Amino acid sequence: MFFISNNIISLQYYVFNINKMKSLFVTGLLSFISVFSLLAQDYQEVICLKNGSVIRGTIVEQQPNVLLKVKTADGSIFVYPMNEVEKITKEEAINRESEKSNRIRTDVKGYRGSVEVGTIVNFKASGIPIDKGAFSITTSHGYQFNPYIFLGTGFGLDYHAAGKHLFIPLFVDLRTNFSDTNITPFWGIKAGYSIGSKNAYNKVSTGAYFNPTFGVRFILNRQSAMNIAFGYNLQQQIVKKDIYYNDNFFIYTGVYHHRLLRHALSLRLGVDF
Repeated sequence: MFFISNNIISLQYYVFNINKMKSLFVTGLLSFISVFSLLAQDYQEVICLKNGSVIRGTIVEQQPNVLLKVKTADGSIFVYPMNEVEKITKEEAINRESEKSNRIRTDVKGYRGSVEVGTIVNFKASGIPIDKGAFSITTSHGYQFNPYIFLGTGFGLDYHAAGKHLFIPLFVDLRTNFSDTNITPFWGIKAGYSIGSKNAYNKVSTGAYFNPTFGVRFILNRQSAMNIAFGYNLQQQIVKKDIYYNDNFFIYTGVYHHRLLRHALSLRLGVDF
């Protein structure tokens, strides 16, 4: 009897130890997961100033009752006297880089290029109706100064099928984005000079070229974007035509000069890279 009682007591003690070990294991595992989760999270300091401003970043230096240095996500360092600080808290950091992962290179300084294709619809030339439509392709290459301003140079090909004229505009290209977002309106100006084509009957030499536009840019990824732009296209043109006249009494030859200003509307679809 005594032997059976001892066995029961030993069994109960064994079960108790197993349950205790399970509890300790579960508690330790949960504690480890909690600590790991806290360590995995990226926190940043939030500095609230007495004037209502809120600065988020990492405190790199703190002198009690003197000053506070904060480094923000873009690498800037700000210094604030402690008497201007209301309170300091922490919050989970937001990955600003992931928010900007779809931004094109226009939000940093550097080279940028673009290619645009579209159509030009002429509506008059110095008050004289002319061939209505033309195919247009242009390319620009230059420097992006900040998320808003681009300045470059470029050239294009404007082919007027009805008149069989080819114009090659050479221009300076200025563009300005209205905002630093994934979808932004913009305006631009192309200004320069065009070279004209020649054929057996007409010699076409062109002049000033001016093309202000307004459009919308859509960011595709970090390396490219699309844009659609509507604008006004002004092209100066001098038409030189050889003249031959013979009425069996007189023969007259000469060159006829006709100055035109081609007024047109342009619609282009472009890709930035």
